[in-house]
Amino acid sequence: MNMSMKNRAPARRTPGAMAAAAFSAAVLLAGCGTSTVSKDVMGDGTVGEIVFPEPSSAWAKGGIFPNVDNLRQVGAGVTKDQLHDLLGAPHFAEGIGAVREWDYLFQFRAVPGTRVTTCQYKVLFDKNSLARTFHWKPAGCAAFLDAPAMAMAAPPAMVPSPQPEPSSGSVTKSSIGTDGLFRFGKHAPEDLLPEGRRRIAALAAQVQRDFRSVRSVRITGHADRLGTIAGNDALSVSRARTVRALFVRSGVPEGVMQVHGEGSRRPLVACPGGVPRAVLVACLQPNRRVEIEVAGES
Repeated sequence: MNMSMKNRAPARRTPGAMAAAAFSAAVLLAGCGTSTVSKDVMGDGTVGEIVFPEPSSAWAKGGIFPNVDNLRQVGAGVTKDQLHDLLGAPHFAEGIGAVREWDYLFQFRAVPGTRVTTCQYKVLFDKNSLARTFHWKPAGCAAFLDAPAMAMAAPPAMVPSPQPEPSSGSVTKSSIGTDGLFRFGKHAPEDLLPEGRRRIAALAAQVQRDFRSVRSVRITGHADRLGTIAGNDALSVSRARTVRALFVRSGVPEGVMQVHGEGSRRPLVACPGGVPRAVLVACLQPNRRVEIEVAGES
Protein backbone atom coordinates (compact mmCIF):
# COMPACT_ATOMS: atom_id res chain seq x y z
CA MET A 1 0.00 0.00 0.00
CA ASN A 2 1.27 3.46 -0.81
CA MET A 3 2.42 5.03 2.48
CA SER A 4 1.07 8.45 1.52
CA MET A 5 -2.32 6.87 1.00
CA LYS A 6 -2.08 4.94 4.26
CA ASN A 7 -1.25 7.98 6.36
CA ARG A 8 -3.76 10.34 4.73
CA ALA A 9 -6.35 11.62 7.24
CA PRO A 10 -9.97 11.01 6.31
CA ALA A 11 -11.66 14.06 4.78
CA ARG A 12 -14.00 15.94 7.12
CA ARG A 13 -17.59 16.28 6.01
CA THR A 14 -18.68 19.90 6.14
CA PRO A 15 -22.26 20.86 7.11
CA GLY A 16 -22.85 21.76 3.48
CA ALA A 17 -21.70 18.32 2.37
CA MET A 18 -23.98 16.68 4.91
CA ALA A 19 -26.96 18.78 3.76
CA ALA A 20 -26.17 17.89 0.16
CA ALA A 21 -26.01 14.22 1.12
CA ALA A 22 -29.39 14.44 2.83
CA PHE A 23 -30.87 16.17 -0.20
CA SER A 24 -29.37 13.55 -2.52
CA ALA A 25 -30.96 10.83 -0.42
CA ALA A 26 -34.31 12.60 -0.74
CA VAL A 27 -33.88 12.70 -4.51
CA LEU A 28 -33.17 8.98 -4.56
CA LEU A 29 -36.24 8.31 -2.46
CA ALA A 30 -38.28 10.32 -4.95
CA GLY A 31 -37.16 8.05 -7.76
CA CYS A 32 -34.29 10.20 -9.06
CA GLY A 33 -36.77 12.33 -11.01
CA THR A 34 -36.59 16.05 -11.64
CA SER A 35 -39.61 18.20 -10.81
CA THR A 36 -40.73 21.17 -12.84
CA VAL A 37 -38.66 24.22 -12.01
CA SER A 38 -39.32 27.94 -12.35
CA LYS A 39 -38.26 29.83 -15.45
CA ASP A 40 -35.63 32.56 -15.77
CA VAL A 41 -34.25 32.54 -12.23
CA MET A 42 -31.99 35.59 -12.06
CA GLY A 43 -28.69 36.03 -10.24
CA ASP A 44 -30.40 38.03 -7.49
CA GLY A 45 -33.01 35.33 -6.82
CA THR A 46 -35.88 36.99 -8.67
CA VAL A 47 -37.68 34.94 -11.29
CA GLY A 48 -39.46 35.42 -14.57
CA GLU A 49 -42.15 32.82 -13.97
CA ILE A 50 -42.89 30.89 -10.78
CA VAL A 51 -43.61 27.22 -11.41
CA PHE A 52 -44.68 24.95 -8.56
CA PRO A 53 -44.22 21.18 -8.88
CA GLU A 54 -47.17 18.81 -8.72
CA PRO A 55 -47.90 18.03 -5.03
CA SER A 56 -48.20 14.33 -5.90
CA SER A 57 -44.51 14.28 -6.86
CA ALA A 58 -43.34 15.15 -3.32
CA TRP A 59 -41.45 12.44 -1.48
CA ALA A 60 -43.21 13.66 1.69
CA LYS A 61 -46.56 12.29 0.57
CA GLY A 62 -49.38 14.64 1.55
CA GLY A 63 -46.92 17.07 3.17
CA ILE A 64 -45.72 17.54 6.74
CA PHE A 65 -46.72 19.81 9.63
CA PRO A 66 -43.79 22.24 9.86
CA ASN A 67 -42.35 23.91 12.93
CA VAL A 68 -43.96 27.34 12.51
CA ASP A 69 -41.39 29.05 14.75
CA ASN A 70 -38.65 27.72 12.46
CA LEU A 71 -40.55 28.94 9.40
CA ARG A 72 -40.65 32.45 10.86
CA GLN A 73 -36.85 32.45 11.05
CA VAL A 74 -36.47 31.87 7.31
CA GLY A 75 -35.56 35.09 5.57
CA ALA A 76 -33.40 36.65 2.89
CA GLY A 77 -29.76 35.66 3.20
CA VAL A 78 -30.11 32.26 4.87
CA THR A 79 -27.85 29.57 3.46
CA LYS A 80 -28.93 26.16 2.26
CA ASP A 81 -27.37 24.61 5.37
CA GLN A 82 -29.39 26.94 7.60
CA LEU A 83 -32.57 26.29 5.64
CA HIS A 84 -31.97 22.55 5.89
CA ASP A 85 -31.54 22.86 9.68
CA LEU A 86 -34.79 24.85 9.99
CA LEU A 87 -37.08 22.98 7.57
CA GLY A 88 -35.30 19.79 6.62
CA ALA A 89 -34.54 18.55 3.12
CA PRO A 90 -36.78 19.89 0.32
CA HIS A 91 -39.73 17.66 -0.54
CA PHE A 92 -39.27 17.60 -4.30
CA ALA A 93 -36.49 16.52 -6.67
CA GLU A 94 -35.35 19.77 -8.27
CA GLY A 95 -32.01 18.12 -9.06
CA ILE A 96 -28.57 17.75 -7.49
CA GLY A 97 -25.83 20.37 -7.36
CA ALA A 98 -26.26 24.09 -7.93
CA VAL A 99 -30.05 24.09 -7.79
CA ARG A 100 -31.68 27.50 -7.45
CA GLU A 101 -34.94 26.55 -5.75
CA TRP A 102 -36.20 24.29 -2.99
CA ASP A 103 -39.85 23.31 -2.66
CA TYR A 104 -41.75 22.08 0.39
CA LEU A 105 -45.22 20.65 0.93
CA PHE A 106 -46.67 21.73 4.27
CA GLN A 107 -49.88 21.12 6.18
CA PHE A 108 -51.48 23.60 8.57
CA ARG A 109 -54.44 23.47 10.90
CA ALA A 110 -55.68 26.94 11.89
CA VAL A 111 -57.61 25.68 14.92
CA PRO A 112 -57.26 22.25 16.59
CA GLY A 113 -59.95 19.91 15.32
CA THR A 114 -60.53 21.78 12.06
CA ARG A 115 -59.69 20.58 8.56
CA VAL A 116 -56.11 20.57 7.30
CA THR A 117 -54.92 23.01 4.63
CA THR A 118 -52.11 21.87 2.31
CA CYS A 119 -49.70 24.55 1.12
CA GLN A 120 -46.67 24.65 -1.16
CA TYR A 121 -43.65 26.74 -0.16
CA LYS A 122 -40.86 27.71 -2.56
CA VAL A 123 -37.48 29.25 -1.73
CA LEU A 124 -35.43 30.78 -4.56
CA PHE A 125 -31.68 31.28 -4.20
CA ASP A 126 -29.33 33.82 -5.75
CA LYS A 127 -26.17 32.91 -7.66
CA ASN A 128 -24.33 32.57 -4.32
CA SER A 129 -26.87 30.01 -3.04
CA LEU A 130 -28.36 32.43 -0.53
CA ALA A 131 -32.16 32.46 -0.13
CA ARG A 132 -33.68 35.62 -1.61
CA THR A 133 -37.36 35.24 -2.48
CA PHE A 134 -40.14 33.15 -0.96
CA HIS A 135 -43.44 32.09 -2.48
CA TRP A 136 -46.62 30.35 -1.29
CA LYS A 137 -49.31 28.46 -3.18
CA PRO A 138 -52.05 29.39 -2.45
CA ALA A 139 -50.78 32.88 -1.54
CA GLY A 140 -53.10 33.03 1.48
CA CYS A 141 -51.05 30.28 3.16
CA ALA A 142 -48.62 32.98 4.34
CA ALA A 143 -51.27 33.97 6.91
CA PHE A 144 -50.57 30.80 8.90
CA LEU A 145 -47.27 32.36 10.01
CA ASP A 146 -49.04 35.45 11.36
CA ALA A 147 -52.12 34.03 13.06
CA PRO A 148 -50.34 32.20 15.94
CA ALA A 149 -48.25 35.26 16.74
CA MET A 150 -51.34 37.44 16.89
CA ALA A 151 -53.16 34.87 19.03
CA MET A 152 -50.40 34.98 21.63
CA ALA A 153 -50.47 38.77 21.84
CA ALA A 154 -52.27 40.25 24.80
CA PRO A 155 -55.43 42.04 23.72
CA PRO A 156 -54.86 45.80 23.79
CA ALA A 157 -56.82 48.19 25.92
CA MET A 158 -59.80 49.22 23.86
CA VAL A 159 -60.47 52.92 23.48
CA PRO A 160 -64.09 53.67 24.38
CA SER A 161 -66.25 54.95 21.58
CA PRO A 162 -66.61 58.74 21.71
CA GLN A 163 -70.03 60.09 22.55
CA PRO A 164 -71.76 62.03 19.78
CA GLU A 165 -71.39 65.77 20.14
CA PRO A 166 -74.53 67.88 20.16
CA SER A 167 -73.03 70.83 18.31
CA SER A 168 -73.73 71.32 14.63
CA GLY A 169 -71.21 70.63 11.89
CA SER A 170 -70.36 68.35 9.01
CA VAL A 171 -69.41 64.68 9.25
CA THR A 172 -67.64 62.72 6.53
CA LYS A 173 -67.02 58.98 6.53
CA SER A 174 -64.40 57.08 4.56
CA SER A 175 -63.57 53.39 4.43
CA ILE A 176 -60.30 52.00 3.10
CA GLY A 177 -59.67 48.30 2.56
CA THR A 178 -56.62 47.22 4.57
CA ASP A 179 -55.47 44.92 1.76
CA GLY A 180 -54.69 48.12 -0.15
CA LEU A 181 -52.84 49.58 2.86
CA PHE A 182 -50.91 46.74 4.47
CA ARG A 183 -49.36 43.46 3.50
CA PHE A 184 -51.72 40.59 4.33
CA GLY A 185 -51.97 40.00 8.07
CA LYS A 186 -49.65 42.93 8.90
CA HIS A 187 -50.20 46.21 10.72
CA ALA A 188 -46.91 48.06 11.41
CA PRO A 189 -45.80 51.22 9.57
CA GLU A 190 -43.08 49.27 7.76
CA ASP A 191 -45.78 46.92 6.45
CA LEU A 192 -47.64 49.71 4.65
CA LEU A 193 -47.76 49.39 0.89
CA PRO A 194 -46.65 52.43 -1.14
CA GLU A 195 -50.19 52.92 -2.45
CA GLY A 196 -51.49 52.75 1.12
CA ARG A 197 -49.20 55.58 2.20
CA ARG A 198 -50.37 57.72 -0.72
CA ARG A 199 -54.03 57.10 0.06
CA ILE A 200 -53.66 58.04 3.72
CA ALA A 201 -51.68 61.20 2.86
CA ALA A 202 -54.33 62.20 0.31
CA LEU A 203 -57.14 61.64 2.82
CA ALA A 204 -55.31 63.68 5.48
CA ALA A 205 -54.88 66.52 3.00
CA GLN A 206 -58.59 66.35 2.14
CA VAL A 207 -59.51 66.58 5.84
CA GLN A 208 -57.41 69.70 6.25
CA ARG A 209 -58.76 71.21 3.04
CA ASP A 210 -62.47 70.56 3.59
CA PHE A 211 -62.72 71.59 7.26
CA ARG A 212 -62.03 75.01 8.77
CA SER A 213 -61.73 73.26 12.13
CA VAL A 214 -61.76 69.57 13.00
CA ARG A 215 -63.55 68.56 16.18
CA SER A 216 -62.88 64.83 16.08
CA VAL A 217 -61.47 62.08 13.89
CA ARG A 218 -62.52 58.56 14.77
CA ILE A 219 -60.35 55.81 13.25
CA THR A 220 -61.77 52.29 13.53
CA GLY A 221 -59.96 49.15 12.44
CA HIS A 222 -61.73 45.96 11.40
CA ALA A 223 -60.53 42.40 10.75
CA ASP A 224 -62.01 39.32 9.15
CA ARG A 225 -63.00 36.22 11.13
CA LEU A 226 -59.79 34.27 10.43
CA GLY A 227 -57.64 33.82 13.53
CA THR A 228 -58.59 34.29 17.17
CA ILE A 229 -60.80 36.94 18.77
CA ALA A 230 -57.86 38.34 20.74
CA GLY A 231 -55.63 38.32 17.67
CA ASN A 232 -58.20 40.11 15.52
CA ASP A 233 -58.80 42.71 18.23
CA ALA A 234 -55.06 43.36 18.41
CA LEU A 235 -54.71 43.53 14.64
CA SER A 236 -57.62 45.94 14.13
CA VAL A 237 -56.41 48.35 16.82
CA SER A 238 -52.79 48.22 15.62
CA ARG A 239 -53.84 49.07 12.07
CA ALA A 240 -55.95 52.00 13.28
CA ARG A 241 -53.00 53.29 15.35
CA THR A 242 -50.72 53.12 12.33
CA VAL A 243 -53.22 55.16 10.30
CA ARG A 244 -53.44 57.71 13.14
CA ALA A 245 -49.63 58.02 13.16
CA LEU A 246 -49.66 58.79 9.44
CA PHE A 247 -52.41 61.38 9.93
CA VAL A 248 -50.27 63.07 12.60
CA ARG A 249 -47.29 63.03 10.25
CA SER A 250 -49.48 64.70 7.61
CA GLY A 251 -50.46 67.53 9.96
CA VAL A 252 -53.74 66.42 11.54
CA PRO A 253 -53.66 67.31 15.29
CA GLU A 254 -53.19 64.16 17.38
CA GLY A 255 -55.47 65.46 20.13
CA VAL A 256 -58.62 65.29 18.00
CA MET A 257 -58.17 61.64 17.01
CA GLN A 258 -59.56 58.56 18.72
CA VAL A 259 -58.58 54.99 17.86
CA HIS A 260 -60.96 52.06 18.14
CA GLY A 261 -60.79 48.41 17.13
CA GLU A 262 -63.82 46.27 16.30
CA GLY A 263 -61.91 43.08 15.53
CA SER A 264 -64.19 40.83 13.47
CA ARG A 265 -67.43 41.87 15.19
CA ARG A 266 -68.81 44.07 12.37
CA PRO A 267 -68.35 42.18 9.09
CA LEU A 268 -69.64 43.60 5.82
CA VAL A 269 -69.86 40.21 4.11
CA ALA A 270 -70.41 36.63 5.25
CA CYS A 271 -68.55 33.85 3.44
CA PRO A 272 -69.24 30.11 3.47
CA GLY A 273 -66.93 27.61 5.13
CA GLY A 274 -65.55 24.46 3.58
CA VAL A 275 -63.83 26.28 0.70
CA PRO A 276 -60.09 26.50 -0.04
CA ARG A 277 -58.37 28.99 2.22
CA ALA A 278 -57.28 31.22 -0.65
CA VAL A 279 -60.91 31.47 -1.78
CA LEU A 280 -62.06 32.30 1.76
CA VAL A 281 -59.34 34.96 2.20
CA ALA A 282 -60.43 36.64 -1.05
CA CYS A 283 -64.12 36.48 -0.11
CA LEU A 284 -63.50 38.08 3.30
CA GLN A 285 -61.49 40.98 1.88
CA PRO A 286 -64.22 43.66 2.38
CA ASN A 287 -64.20 42.92 6.13
CA ARG A 288 -60.53 43.91 6.43
CA ARG A 289 -60.83 47.69 6.48
CA VAL A 290 -60.17 50.94 8.34
CA GLU A 291 -63.05 53.40 8.72
CA ILE A 292 -62.39 57.11 9.26
CA GLU A 293 -65.11 59.45 10.51
CA VAL A 294 -64.33 63.17 10.61
CA ALA A 295 -66.53 65.74 12.36
CA GLY A 296 -65.86 69.46 12.01
CA GLU A 297 -66.91 72.83 10.71
CA SER A 298 -66.89 72.97 6.91
